[in-house]
Amino acid sequence: GPIKAAIQGGDWAAFDAVIKGEDPAGPPLGLRDNCDPEPLIGLVGYEILDSLCPFVIELRIVARDHCGNTSDTCYWTITVIDTTGPRIDCPAPARIACDALWDGVFDGDSLGWPVALDECDETPEIMLLGYTTIGEGCPYIIRRAFVAIDTCGNISATCYQDITVYDETRPEIRCPEAQFFECDVDTTLFAWPTAKDDCDPEPRIELILYSKDQIGECSYVLVRACHAGDEC
Repeated sequence: GPIKAAIQGGDWAAFDAVIKGEDPAGPPLGLRDNCDPEPLIGLVGYEILDSLCPFVIELRIVARDHCGNTSDTCYWTITVIDTTGPRIDCPAPARIACDALWDGVFDGDSLGWPVALDECDETPEIMLLGYTTIGEGCPYIIRRAFVAIDTCGNISATCYQDITVYDETRPEIRCPEAQFFECDVDTTLFAWPTAKDDCDPEPRIELILYSKDQIGECSYVLVRACHAGDEC
């Protein structure tokens, strides 16, 4: 408010206007002098009685006429209240690879972090309320929700940041070693390739080629070719 700004900024003209009642932020003081119709008012000191919320400050004020006569010290206690929440601005939308997702979702350096401003609290606390998933498949969006809280417990409006989660890396597939069977073997016993993907816990494996090459009269070779794909 005007009082706090005047004190912290050293703007004594503004402060003088406040305590004289010329500014609606402060009540008028009873000033009387036998010879001087407009005695001067000065702040000789102040003490912070409580720096939490509400903010309480005690001012020590004297009046002086143009002949140099000074009044007794007057003590004025001001309680500064704060009922306005901070203003919060969320970072711009971001993109992140799915294999770095859970490290990045709570990492302010890589995805950005909100900025909060408050008239009374220089360092309002920023809180991550949580996140929701929007959409299915690939890509999809994670929406983070934030608020800011000042020392008086006032809460800002909620701001949101959308993070697009993408996957541009193919799965890794590994075929089994060569196997040898009797000709009447059950083909369900044939080993199957394995696949791993950083984003898809169950990548699909597809048979794309199957051939049979005869070797002599009693042997043949079965050749299978497979590939793996993820949900993206």
